Amino acid sequence: MTSTDVPAQEETVARTPGGVARGVLRTMRPRQWVKNVLVLAAPFAGGELFAPGIAVHLVVAFAAFSIAASGIYLINDANDVQADRAHPTKRLRPIAAGIVPVRLAIAVAVVLLAGALALSLLAGVPLLIVVGVYIAVQLSYCFWLKHQPVLDICIVASGFLLRAIAGGAATDIPLSQWFLLSAGFGSLFMVAGKRYAEMVLSERTGAKIRKSLESYSPSYLRFVWAL
Repeated sequence: MTSTDVPAQEETVARTPGGVARGVLRTMRPRQWVKNVLVLAAPFAGGELFAPGIAVHLVVAFAAFSIAASGIYLINDANDVQADRAHPTKRLRPIAAGIVPVRLAIAVAVVLLAGALALSLLAGVPLLIVVGVYIAVQLSYCFWLKHQPVLDICIVASGFLLRAIAGGAATDIPLSQWFLLSAGFGSLFMVAGKRYAEMVLSERTGAKIRKSLESYSPSYLRFVWAL
């Protein structure tokens, strides 16, 4: 498929303002916001979860990561639009299906990412830095690192770790080395498990789920679990 096919396919889809709005919302994946409860990890581990003034900063951290993650999803789907259209299930995503124009998705993403940075500043500069690092790392993943074996699982795991760090940054709770090690390796464990499940599904169905899976073996992913 060439780049000239993209506008042609998009023009065949009848768009309505309501349909486009619903498509943008679907692409933002609000169901994935549950991951951001990890911002509670540091205050919970430190016994400060119900301390006065903590709740407001945690809500800010949760909202900032939710908005930032939604912006990243929009960028990711806009960048992968041609590959998604050749995928048996991803072709149904709003951008790949032509419901949401690519340019609109990118414009909304820019607004969301800028909003996430502005919102995080309400809880202080440390949270702003963490959210900024998260956005930079995830954008690198969208445009390049998702195809690099080993690095791809480290980047995905770092997203969970940064959420846990954000809870401490937003509430000025110091993070111990043990907390960072536990959160980091726990995140790596979850991501390796996800990749292993994708590998099993790919071998069973023959579907090409992601390019980086070609460089992994079941024994290597089990080794990461053990680590």
